[in-house]
Amino acid sequence: MNTPVTPSARPPWRPSYWLYFSIQSTGAGIVLWQGLPLYRYLMVGVPEAVPQNPLTLWALLAVTLFQASFWPARAVPPVVGRTARPFLAHLILFAGRMTFVYVGGLFAVVFYVRHAELRFAPWRETLLLAVLFSMFCYTLELERIGRALLEPGAIPGAGGPGKS
Repeated sequence: MNTPVTPSARPPWRPSYWLYFSIQSTGAGIVLWQGLPLYRYLMVGVPEAVPQNPLTLWALLAVTLFQASFWPARAVPPVVGRTARPFLAHLILFAGRMTFVYVGGLFAVVFYVRHAELRFAPWRETLLLAVLFSMFCYTLELERIGRALLEPGAIPGAGGPGKS
């Protein structure tokens, strides 16, 4: 006789690591897509302006998407298979470094080239730091995937031989 499965007997549904990562990538993609105009707006725009510019909305969306998916993803290991893939791992590690170099470079160019035109406002600096922090976290996430591809058994649950 079949006994019905009660809700408490069912394991809770957890999004996979790759769902979290795709949401993070969407947030990072928005920052990369809107990076230069966003930096210009946040650093050179009128400080008293109400943050209703579409660039502010893009930045808030990117940070929200990223942070809402980054922290839960830390509890879920990236499952990459049982065999090492060093070439792919190095490409991903390279992409992670280049992403942060690009974002940091944009920040430096806007900051140093337009230094005399900078207009500071606390909400702008806060949003700018949130964007930079999110991109730093994205770099860490790409490094996490790259390390998992280099040594699949090194990360618990990553699918290495004899690992769960």
